[in-house]
Amino acid sequence: MAVGAGHGPARPGAAQVYLVAAAYGLLMMVTLAGFPALIPLLVPATQLGQANALEGASYGLASLAGAAMGGLAVATVGPVPVVAFDAASYLVLAVALAARRACRGRR
Repeated sequence: MAVGAGHGPARPGAAQVYLVAAAYGLLMMVTLAGFPALIPLLVPATQLGQANALEGASYGLASLAGAAMGGLAVATVGPVPVVAFDAASYLVLAVALAARRACRGRR
């Protein structure tokens, strides 16, 4: 992001906003598909129904709490650090899922 002379950070242009939105949308699919796919690997078959229900409930709660915390973070530190942190967290998750898959493939 560009910084104006003595005026603080410049506002992102439409292209930057669309690029971030596209990257976010693509990376969000990692969690939407990745977490539910891991559940059968992590819990016994007898507890699969309960685990799926708990995952769904926790996803809903995290969506509500995350939106509030995200709004507070944007108001406190600004949008750029918040989006950077969010993108980094998705990248960490994608790497962890890929590592899990690689470990599973070696068995």
